[in-house]
Amino acid sequence: MQSIARQVAITLMVGVLIVIFVMTSGVNDPSLPVGIGLIGLMIATVIAANRFPRFKNILRVSYNLLYPIIAVFGPLLVLMLSLLGIFPLDVFMVIFLFLLIVIFVWPPIFVMYTGQLSANLGKPGVGVRFYSYFMKLSPNSGILYAQRAVLNQNLKAHDVALNDYDTALKLAKTKPVQPQPALWSFTYSLTNIYANKADIYLQKHDPQQALFECNSGLAVKENQPAVKSMLYLRRGHAQLLMGNYQGALADLDSLRLEDKITPELLALKALAYQALNRHAEAQIAWQQAITLNPEYTNPAWLRDTLKWPEPLLTLASALQTAAPTKTDTKV
Repeated sequence: MQSIARQVAITLMVGVLIVIFVMTSGVNDPSLPVGIGLIGLMIATVIAANRFPRFKNILRVSYNLLYPIIAVFGPLLVLMLSLLGIFPLDVFMVIFLFLLIVIFVWPPIFVMYTGQLSANLGKPGVGVRFYSYFMKLSPNSGILYAQRAVLNQNLKAHDVALNDYDTALKLAKTKPVQPQPALWSFTYSLTNIYANKADIYLQKHDPQQALFECNSGLAVKENQPAVKSMLYLRRGHAQLLMGNYQGALADLDSLRLEDKITPELLALKALAYQALNRHAEAQIAWQQAITLNPEYTNPAWLRDTLKWPEPLLTLASALQTAAPTKTDTKV
Protein backbone atom coordinates (compact mmCIF):
# COMPACT_ATOMS: atom_id res chain seq x y z
CA MET A 1 0.00 0.00 0.00
CA GLN A 2 2.89 2.37 0.59
CA SER A 3 3.96 2.13 -3.04
CA ILE A 4 0.37 2.79 -4.19
CA ALA A 5 0.07 5.77 -1.85
CA ARG A 6 3.32 7.25 -3.13
CA GLN A 7 2.29 6.78 -6.76
CA VAL A 8 -1.13 8.35 -6.13
CA ALA A 9 0.51 11.29 -4.33
CA ILE A 10 2.78 11.96 -7.31
CA THR A 11 -0.16 11.50 -9.66
CA LEU A 12 -2.25 14.02 -7.74
CA MET A 13 0.60 16.52 -7.79
CA VAL A 14 0.81 16.20 -11.57
CA GLY A 15 -2.95 16.48 -11.89
CA VAL A 16 -3.14 19.56 -9.68
CA LEU A 17 -0.53 21.31 -11.81
CA ILE A 18 -2.51 20.46 -14.94
CA VAL A 19 -5.78 21.74 -13.46
CA ILE A 20 -4.11 24.96 -12.25
CA PHE A 21 -2.78 25.54 -15.75
CA VAL A 22 -6.21 24.91 -17.29
CA MET A 23 -8.08 27.12 -14.83
CA THR A 24 -5.68 30.03 -15.34
CA SER A 25 -5.66 29.73 -19.13
CA GLY A 26 -8.93 31.65 -19.51
CA VAL A 27 -9.95 29.63 -22.54
CA ASN A 28 -13.40 28.07 -22.63
CA ASP A 29 -12.72 24.78 -24.40
CA PRO A 30 -12.62 21.07 -23.48
CA SER A 31 -9.29 21.43 -21.65
CA LEU A 32 -10.79 21.18 -18.17
CA PRO A 33 -12.55 17.86 -18.79
CA VAL A 34 -9.39 16.59 -20.46
CA GLY A 35 -7.29 17.57 -17.43
CA ILE A 36 -9.71 15.97 -14.98
CA GLY A 37 -9.93 12.88 -17.15
CA LEU A 38 -6.15 12.55 -17.18
CA ILE A 39 -6.09 12.66 -13.37
CA GLY A 40 -8.66 9.89 -13.08
CA LEU A 41 -7.02 7.78 -15.76
CA MET A 42 -3.57 8.07 -14.16
CA ILE A 43 -4.82 7.15 -10.69
CA ALA A 44 -6.82 4.20 -12.00
CA THR A 45 -3.88 2.94 -14.06
CA VAL A 46 -1.39 3.14 -11.19
CA ILE A 47 -3.69 1.37 -8.73
CA ALA A 48 -4.65 -1.33 -11.24
CA ALA A 49 -1.00 -1.93 -12.18
CA ASN A 50 -0.04 -2.40 -8.55
CA ARG A 51 -2.91 -4.74 -7.76
CA PHE A 52 -2.99 -6.88 -10.91
CA PRO A 53 0.37 -8.32 -12.08
CA ARG A 54 -1.08 -9.42 -15.44
CA PHE A 55 -2.27 -5.88 -16.16
CA LYS A 56 1.17 -4.59 -15.19
CA ASN A 57 2.83 -6.95 -17.67
CA ILE A 58 0.41 -5.90 -20.41
CA LEU A 59 1.30 -2.26 -19.77
CA ARG A 60 5.02 -3.05 -19.98
CA VAL A 61 4.66 -4.87 -23.30
CA SER A 62 2.35 -2.21 -24.73
CA TYR A 63 4.66 0.59 -23.69
CA ASN A 64 7.68 -1.10 -25.25
CA LEU A 65 5.78 -1.44 -28.53
CA LEU A 66 4.13 1.97 -28.63
CA TYR A 67 6.81 4.14 -27.04
CA PRO A 68 8.87 4.82 -30.20
CA ILE A 69 5.73 5.82 -32.12
CA ILE A 70 4.35 7.99 -29.31
CA ALA A 71 7.69 9.65 -28.56
CA VAL A 72 8.48 10.53 -32.18
CA PHE A 73 5.20 11.05 -34.01
CA GLY A 74 2.80 11.93 -31.19
CA PRO A 75 4.07 15.44 -30.34
CA LEU A 76 4.55 16.27 -34.05
CA LEU A 77 1.01 15.21 -34.89
CA VAL A 78 -0.56 17.12 -31.99
CA LEU A 79 1.48 20.25 -32.80
CA MET A 80 0.53 20.08 -36.47
CA LEU A 81 -3.17 19.69 -35.65
CA SER A 82 -2.94 22.57 -33.18
CA LEU A 83 -1.37 24.89 -35.75
CA LEU A 84 -4.07 23.92 -38.27
CA GLY A 85 -6.76 24.70 -35.72
CA ILE A 86 -8.08 21.16 -35.67
CA PHE A 87 -6.82 20.44 -32.16
CA PRO A 88 -7.22 23.17 -29.49
CA LEU A 89 -3.85 24.68 -28.69
CA ASP A 90 -4.78 24.91 -25.02
CA VAL A 91 -5.31 21.13 -24.90
CA PHE A 92 -1.94 20.68 -26.58
CA MET A 93 -0.30 22.84 -23.89
CA VAL A 94 -1.94 20.73 -21.18
CA ILE A 95 -0.61 17.53 -22.73
CA PHE A 96 2.80 19.11 -23.32
CA LEU A 97 2.99 20.21 -19.68
CA PHE A 98 1.98 16.72 -18.61
CA LEU A 99 4.76 15.18 -20.73
CA LEU A 100 7.33 17.57 -19.27
CA ILE A 101 6.31 16.66 -15.73
CA VAL A 102 6.47 12.97 -16.63
CA ILE A 103 10.02 13.45 -17.91
CA PHE A 104 11.25 15.28 -14.82
CA VAL A 105 9.06 13.79 -12.06
CA TRP A 106 8.84 10.22 -13.35
CA PRO A 107 12.13 9.79 -15.24
CA PRO A 108 11.95 5.96 -15.27
CA ILE A 109 8.98 6.12 -17.66
CA PHE A 110 10.76 8.29 -20.20
CA VAL A 111 14.43 7.61 -19.66
CA MET A 112 14.56 3.86 -19.06
CA TYR A 113 12.78 2.88 -22.25
CA THR A 114 14.62 5.43 -24.40
CA GLY A 115 18.02 4.10 -23.34
CA GLN A 116 16.88 0.52 -23.85
CA LEU A 117 15.56 1.44 -27.29
CA SER A 118 18.99 2.74 -28.35
CA ALA A 119 20.59 -0.50 -27.18
CA ASN A 120 18.02 -2.57 -29.07
CA LEU A 121 18.85 -0.57 -32.19
CA GLY A 122 22.53 -1.49 -31.79
CA LYS A 123 23.57 1.93 -30.48
CA PRO A 124 24.34 1.45 -26.77
CA GLY A 125 26.77 4.36 -26.88
CA VAL A 126 23.88 6.69 -27.70
CA GLY A 127 22.02 5.36 -24.68
CA VAL A 128 25.05 6.00 -22.47
CA ARG A 129 25.18 9.64 -23.59
CA PHE A 130 21.43 9.93 -23.10
CA TYR A 131 21.61 8.70 -19.51
CA SER A 132 24.61 10.93 -18.83
CA TYR A 133 22.64 13.98 -19.96
CA PHE A 134 19.69 13.20 -17.71
CA MET A 135 22.06 12.60 -14.78
CA LYS A 136 22.83 16.31 -14.93
CA LEU A 137 19.12 17.02 -14.46
CA SER A 138 18.59 14.32 -11.83
CA PRO A 139 21.97 13.50 -10.21
CA ASN A 140 20.42 11.49 -7.38
CA SER A 141 18.38 9.14 -9.56
CA GLY A 142 19.90 5.72 -9.00
CA ILE A 143 17.99 4.12 -11.85
CA LEU A 144 19.93 6.29 -14.32
CA TYR A 145 23.23 4.92 -13.00
CA ALA A 146 21.88 1.36 -13.01
CA GLN A 147 20.67 1.61 -16.60
CA ARG A 148 23.87 3.28 -17.82
CA ALA A 149 25.90 0.58 -16.09
CA VAL A 150 24.08 -2.12 -18.06
CA LEU A 151 24.93 -0.40 -21.34
CA ASN A 152 28.56 0.10 -20.31
CA GLN A 153 28.73 -3.56 -19.34
CA ASN A 154 27.47 -4.47 -22.81
CA LEU A 155 30.20 -2.24 -24.24
CA LYS A 156 32.79 -4.14 -22.12
CA ALA A 157 33.61 -0.95 -20.21
CA HIS A 158 33.65 -2.98 -17.01
CA ASP A 159 35.34 -0.53 -14.66
CA VAL A 160 32.99 2.28 -15.66
CA ALA A 161 30.02 -0.06 -15.25
CA LEU A 162 31.16 -1.09 -11.77
CA ASN A 163 31.40 2.57 -10.72
CA ASP A 164 27.84 3.17 -11.91
CA TYR A 165 26.55 0.05 -10.17
CA ASP A 166 28.21 1.12 -6.93
CA THR A 167 26.67 4.58 -7.21
CA ALA A 168 23.23 3.08 -7.80
CA LEU A 169 23.63 0.88 -4.73
CA LYS A 170 24.77 3.84 -2.64
CA LEU A 171 21.76 5.92 -3.72
CA ALA A 172 19.41 3.01 -3.04
CA LYS A 173 20.47 2.92 0.61
CA THR A 174 18.61 6.21 1.13
CA LYS A 175 15.32 4.59 0.09
CA PRO A 176 13.43 1.65 1.60
CA VAL A 177 13.74 -1.63 -0.27
CA GLN A 178 10.42 -2.87 -1.66
CA PRO A 179 9.87 -6.62 -2.08
CA GLN A 180 8.24 -5.96 -5.47
CA PRO A 181 8.80 -2.47 -6.94
CA ALA A 182 5.81 -0.69 -8.45
CA LEU A 183 5.49 -0.36 -12.22
CA TRP A 184 6.32 3.34 -12.41
CA SER A 185 8.63 4.12 -9.51
CA PHE A 186 12.16 5.18 -8.72
CA THR A 187 12.99 1.81 -7.16
CA TYR A 188 15.06 -0.78 -9.01
CA SER A 189 16.28 -4.29 -8.38
CA LEU A 190 19.32 -4.43 -6.14
CA THR A 191 19.67 -8.18 -6.65
CA ASN A 192 20.00 -7.60 -10.38
CA ILE A 193 22.81 -5.12 -9.78
CA TYR A 194 24.68 -7.62 -7.61
CA ALA A 195 24.21 -10.33 -10.26
CA ASN A 196 25.60 -8.04 -12.95
CA LYS A 197 28.56 -7.07 -10.77
CA ALA A 198 29.29 -10.73 -10.08
CA ASP A 199 29.29 -11.41 -13.81
CA ILE A 200 31.82 -8.62 -14.38
CA TYR A 201 34.15 -9.93 -11.67
CA LEU A 202 33.95 -13.41 -13.16
CA GLN A 203 34.98 -11.89 -16.49
CA LYS A 204 37.86 -10.19 -14.69
CA HIS A 205 38.91 -13.52 -13.08
CA ASP A 206 38.21 -12.27 -9.56
CA PRO A 207 36.11 -15.09 -8.05
CA GLN A 208 36.48 -13.88 -4.45
CA GLN A 209 34.82 -10.56 -5.26
CA ALA A 210 32.22 -12.31 -7.43
CA LEU A 211 31.38 -14.57 -4.48
CA PHE A 212 31.00 -11.51 -2.24
CA GLU A 213 28.62 -9.85 -4.71
CA CYS A 214 26.53 -13.02 -4.96
CA ASN A 215 26.24 -13.35 -1.20
CA SER A 216 25.31 -9.68 -0.92
CA GLY A 217 22.60 -10.08 -3.55
CA LEU A 218 21.17 -13.20 -1.94
CA ALA A 219 20.90 -11.31 1.36
CA VAL A 220 18.62 -8.68 -0.19
CA LYS A 221 14.91 -9.28 0.48
CA GLU A 222 13.42 -8.90 -2.98
CA ASN A 223 10.83 -10.97 -4.79
CA GLN A 224 13.06 -11.65 -7.79
CA PRO A 225 13.28 -15.46 -8.17
CA ALA A 226 14.84 -15.36 -11.64
CA VAL A 227 17.60 -13.02 -10.49
CA LYS A 228 18.14 -15.04 -7.32
CA SER A 229 18.66 -18.10 -9.51
CA MET A 230 21.23 -16.18 -11.54
CA LEU A 231 23.05 -15.31 -8.31
CA TYR A 232 23.26 -19.02 -7.39
CA LEU A 233 24.57 -19.75 -10.88
CA ARG A 234 27.22 -17.03 -10.59
CA ARG A 235 28.15 -18.16 -7.09
CA GLY A 236 28.58 -21.72 -8.33
CA HIS A 237 30.82 -20.41 -11.11
CA ALA A 238 32.89 -18.40 -8.61
CA GLN A 239 33.34 -21.37 -6.27
CA LEU A 240 34.38 -23.49 -9.24
CA LEU A 241 37.14 -20.97 -10.02
CA MET A 242 38.21 -20.99 -6.37
CA GLY A 243 38.54 -24.78 -6.34
CA ASN A 244 35.56 -25.38 -4.04
CA TYR A 245 34.01 -27.99 -6.32
CA GLN A 246 31.58 -29.42 -3.79
CA GLY A 247 30.26 -25.96 -2.97
CA ALA A 248 29.98 -25.12 -6.66
CA LEU A 249 28.04 -28.29 -7.33
CA ALA A 250 25.70 -27.61 -4.41
CA ASP A 251 24.82 -24.18 -5.82
CA LEU A 252 24.40 -25.49 -9.36
CA ASP A 253 22.33 -28.48 -8.22
CA SER A 254 19.97 -26.17 -6.35
CA LEU A 255 18.77 -24.81 -9.70
CA ARG A 256 17.79 -28.14 -11.21
CA LEU A 257 14.19 -28.37 -10.02
CA GLU A 258 13.11 -24.74 -10.13
CA ASP A 259 14.79 -23.33 -13.22
CA LYS A 260 15.15 -24.00 -16.89
CA ILE A 261 18.23 -26.06 -17.71
CA THR A 262 20.68 -23.92 -19.72
CA PRO A 263 23.91 -24.83 -21.54
CA GLU A 264 25.87 -22.67 -19.11
CA LEU A 265 24.47 -24.52 -16.10
CA LEU A 266 25.16 -27.92 -17.67
CA ALA A 267 28.70 -26.98 -18.70
CA LEU A 268 29.60 -25.68 -15.24
CA LYS A 269 28.17 -28.81 -13.62
CA ALA A 270 30.19 -30.94 -16.01
CA LEU A 271 33.37 -29.12 -14.99
CA ALA A 272 32.59 -29.60 -11.30
CA TYR A 273 31.89 -33.31 -11.81
CA GLN A 274 35.13 -33.68 -13.79
CA ALA A 275 37.17 -31.99 -11.06
CA LEU A 276 35.61 -34.36 -8.50
CA ASN A 277 36.51 -37.38 -10.69
CA ARG A 278 32.83 -38.17 -11.25
CA HIS A 279 33.53 -38.72 -14.92
CA ALA A 280 30.34 -40.51 -15.95
CA GLU A 281 28.13 -37.69 -14.61
CA ALA A 282 30.52 -35.15 -16.09
CA GLN A 283 30.13 -36.64 -19.56
CA ILE A 284 26.33 -36.72 -19.30
CA ALA A 285 26.18 -33.02 -18.41
CA TRP A 286 28.83 -32.09 -20.99
CA GLN A 287 27.08 -33.90 -23.83
CA GLN A 288 23.83 -32.15 -22.97
CA ALA A 289 25.59 -28.77 -22.89
CA ILE A 290 27.23 -29.17 -26.30
CA THR A 291 23.96 -30.46 -27.75
CA LEU A 292 22.23 -27.24 -26.71
CA ASN A 293 25.19 -25.06 -27.70
CA PRO A 294 27.97 -26.59 -29.84
CA GLU A 295 30.19 -23.56 -29.18
CA TYR A 296 31.25 -25.23 -25.93
CA THR A 297 33.46 -27.49 -28.07
CA ASN A 298 35.35 -24.41 -29.32
CA PRO A 299 38.29 -23.56 -27.02
CA ALA A 300 38.71 -20.10 -28.58
CA TRP A 301 35.08 -19.25 -27.81
CA LEU A 302 35.44 -20.47 -24.24
CA ARG A 303 38.58 -18.38 -23.77
CA ASP A 304 37.66 -15.17 -25.63
CA THR A 305 33.89 -14.92 -25.20
CA LEU A 306 33.21 -16.66 -21.89
CA LYS A 307 36.60 -15.59 -20.48
CA TRP A 308 37.24 -19.01 -18.96
CA PRO A 309 40.68 -19.15 -17.28
CA GLU A 310 43.18 -21.92 -17.92
CA PRO A 311 41.99 -24.31 -15.16
CA LEU A 312 38.48 -24.39 -16.63
CA LEU A 313 39.83 -24.75 -20.15
CA THR A 314 41.88 -27.75 -19.01
CA LEU A 315 38.81 -29.43 -17.51
CA ALA A 316 36.82 -28.69 -20.67
CA SER A 317 39.58 -30.14 -22.84
CA ALA A 318 39.59 -33.34 -20.79
CA LEU A 319 35.83 -33.62 -21.16
CA GLN A 320 35.97 -33.03 -24.89
CA THR A 321 38.62 -35.66 -25.55
CA ALA A 322 36.98 -38.33 -23.38
CA ALA A 323 34.39 -40.58 -24.96
CA PRO A 324 30.83 -40.17 -23.58
CA THR A 325 29.67 -43.00 -21.32
CA LYS A 326 25.91 -42.28 -21.40
CA THR A 327 23.38 -40.50 -23.58
CA ASP A 328 20.76 -39.79 -20.93
CA THR A 329 19.08 -36.42 -21.10
CA LYS A 330 18.58 -36.03 -17.38
CA VAL A 331 21.24 -34.81 -14.98
